[in-house]
Amino acid sequence: MFRDVWARECGNWGDDDGGGGDVDEAAGRAAVEALRREAIDARARMDEMRRAARREVKSVGTTQAAVESRRRREEAKTFDPRAASRHGYGEARTTTTESRVSGCGDALDDDDQSGREESFEAYEERWCAFESSDARIAARDIPWPRSGAWLLRALERALPSHDDPKRAHRTLAKRWHPDKFIQRFGARVDARERETIELRVKAVYQSAQELWDACSKR
Repeated sequence: MFRDVWARECGNWGDDDGGGGDVDEAAGRAAVEALRREAIDARARMDEMRRAARREVKSVGTTQAAVESRRRREEAKTFDPRAASRHGYGEARTTTTESRVSGCGDALDDDDQSGREESFEAYEERWCAFESSDARIAARDIPWPRSGAWLLRALERALPSHDDPKRAHRTLAKRWHPDKFIQRFGARVDARERETIELRVKAVYQSAQELWDACSKR
């Protein structure tokens, strides 16, 4: 485009036989000015394209956030607290449970910073699938919680408001007390991994029991 303008202006110089040097100088300035304007216009168009691209990226991000917000609202509308209670989790918890958990929050900081982002609901789904299976059990097949302390707090939070706060401790003990775990699942445990599994089960239960004991003393 710049070359076309330059050639046009130069052609005008060639056709002008009587203007002399002044005419040639004026035409040269006009050609330079035309080139400058073309460059300014091109730069303006490029800047506008960049701004449009940024607006599009921002619009996509806003749309994704709106979709996620809408999905959460729909999940909230379809949540059935009675069904959640049957599966061991829910939204409400008692004032006693609230004070027990908040009073012992410091003991759980390390557990919550483990970097694993699995929700309690997702963990419960894995536990239910494990509990209902009749397959042989290796260590990798067991739905290990982040820690016993994390699971105890999650169970306390999940109880419906009318339940005894001690139910969370009873539920955890039924699952993870070493004797009860072996009583329920020992026949399916791989003999080669039995010792490893028993040690890990004991560690889960001890973590929960230490938190429970500390909270009970408050």
